Amino acid sequence: MSENPETAVEKGNRHENEAKDIHKRVYGAGIEKVDAYANHDPFGFVDLIGIHPGKPVKFVQVKTNQFTAEDKRKYLKRVRNLPYAHAVFEVWVRIDRVGWDVYSFDRDGFEKAAEIHTCVTTEARKEYAKLVDAGVIA
Repeated sequence: MSENPETAVEKGNRHENEAKDIHKRVYGAGIEKVDAYANHDPFGFVDLIGIHPGKPVKFVQVKTNQFTAEDKRKYLKRVRNLPYAHAVFEVWVRIDRVGWDVYSFDRDGFEKAAEIHTCVTTEARKEYAKLVDAGVIA
């Protein structure tokens, strides 16, 4: 008997947890998975919030396999109110069997800021660390 396939919600939750583990490299215990339905998410669509002394507050939305033009328009409306001097917003897209695409937001919209070329969390942490150390992403 075969096992039940992973649902989209389960897969999304797994990717959110992977992103949280990757971000722990910089934010340590200061990175939390939040839930819009439990009123932990001030914007109603953020999956992770990172707070670390000396770093801007980081808001991350995690997507699976794609970040569509429709997604960009939807998020653009919501993130325009971010306190830019003290916060960053990124969309992390987990691409099956490839790794991560990281999109950064500025007042003009979203730009692909980086790629992480592995799905292995420990290796992705190392790539993320290099990107942060090089100032490519927060």
